Amino acid sequence: MLGCIVGILLFIVFGSYIWLILSYSKGWDRMPLVDSSKRGCVKLSCVIPFRNEKENLALLIKGLEKQNLTMDQFEVLLIDDQSTDDSRKILLDLIVDLPNFFLFENEGCGKKDAIASGIKQAKYLFIVTTDADCYHPENWLSSISSFLSYNEVDLLIAPVQLSPLKGWFNRFQAVDFMSLVMSGAGACGIGKPIMCNAANLVYKKELYQRASKQMPEKYASGDDIFLLQYAVGEHAKIRFLKCKEAIVSTFPLTKIIEFFNQRVRWAAKSKGYTDMYTLWVAWIVFITNLILVISPLLLFFFPLAGCAVVIGGLLKAIIDFSLLRRGSTFFDVPLSLRKFVVIQFIYPLYIFATVVYAAAGVSYWKGRRI
Repeated sequence: MLGCIVGILLFIVFGSYIWLILSYSKGWDRMPLVDSSKRGCVKLSCVIPFRNEKENLALLIKGLEKQNLTMDQFEVLLIDDQSTDDSRKILLDLIVDLPNFFLFENEGCGKKDAIASGIKQAKYLFIVTTDADCYHPENWLSSISSFLSYNEVDLLIAPVQLSPLKGWFNRFQAVDFMSLVMSGAGACGIGKPIMCNAANLVYKKELYQRASKQMPEKYASGDDIFLLQYAVGEHAKIRFLKCKEAIVSTFPLTKIIEFFNQRVRWAAKSKGYTDMYTLWVAWIVFITNLILVISPLLLFFFPLAGCAVVIGGLLKAIIDFSLLRRGSTFFDVPLSLRKFVVIQFIYPLYIFATVVYAAAGVSYWKGRRI
């Protein structure tokens, strides 16, 4: 009898997860690819916080100064968050001949304060945020301006990918990251946005100013997700920019401990979530992966429930692969069935460890405990 109850509960959990990912695939398909060839007239303030990024600044500025917009259509506000390396000196040399590029000091401490400092100086209606360790195609800002010119938007979620993809660890990070971006995009496509990334995010300045008064103070980061949750609560107009020319690329991490700590930091912010749908999604994803981690125990103690684990796990893998294949096509990221199967064995353990450590551990960013 107990085995039957366990089996039913397992079918409910797997069924919820499968329905969730299928809805995200549908949401992705519902959004048309955006034509960025139309000329935009919306002016943009690009805010970029940085701390100890001397290795990445040359590539960052090179991409930004080649943007396919005139200088009077955008400004770049670079906010130094107490760098201890030569970042400030390097930047001053790089932007000396760029009249629409400006360097400021963070008025507070941490990424959230750095963004707030930049937005305080911004002169345009729309804020674009990105990270200093990113590089940008020449039509990045023009595609954003074009979309904003022809669509009513309060907050625009734009695509991010990891590159280059040399080695198994980089490929794992890229697929993992792509799964997050595709889930967030698909959720936006069905009108239930759940995640975004400050590496490529656009919003109205006044939306941020209203949201900043209600953002949780205990989290040093999280400016992106907490702003999104505020926007959801305010029934703001939230869209996803399904445009290849708007893809921002960032580098994979080089060490496993850095990658794990980053994911722990992301997971830890879930304690501050206020949107019930987002919380439900987080719990469904965690419980589904927890079941896969403890499946040997379930099969040992409840053999009759084994069929639910096997069927649910196979169906989960199929629909996960279906969503990721859509992302693989959009981002031009190779995804073979063999690599996917290997990831499927690693992924539940990684999710379980990340959530457990986030609940009990301490997060770090740029050498700071947060």
